[in-house]
Amino acid sequence: MFLSRRLHYKFEAQKRAKVKLECRSRTNGTVALTKEAVTDKSGSYTMEVTGDHEEEVCELVLLQSPDSACSDVSQDAYLRNAAKVSLTANDGIVSHETRIVNPLGFMVKTPSAECPAAFKELGIVPDVTF
Repeated sequence: MFLSRRLHYKFEAQKRAKVKLECRSRTNGTVALTKEAVTDKSGSYTMEVTGDHEEEVCELVLLQSPDSACSDVSQDAYLRNAAKVSLTANDGIVSHETRIVNPLGFMVKTPSAECPAAFKELGIVPDVTF
């Protein structure tokens, strides 16, 4: 038997949010590349990166939100891993022209009134007070 559950999360694309790409040496952590970009009205951004960064760990991080009510950045380690991107031609990926990175998101300062029920349904937190 398979059980299925569909959850809906509220989100809005943010235009004019700032993101940063940072590539660090795998051996000593020295910053080898830093680039910034600003999102468009769809919440998307592009940046051109030259060179091969096989020996570096490259991550995209959120820098700044244009919306003060939705500007917190989670410091959870698993979210930092979600923003990693491979920028080398030696990784087995067929297309070396474009890389698509996992979505990033700011958190609201005041959670929605629907959050406690959603958490309870997921079994994440039995009783949540916001």
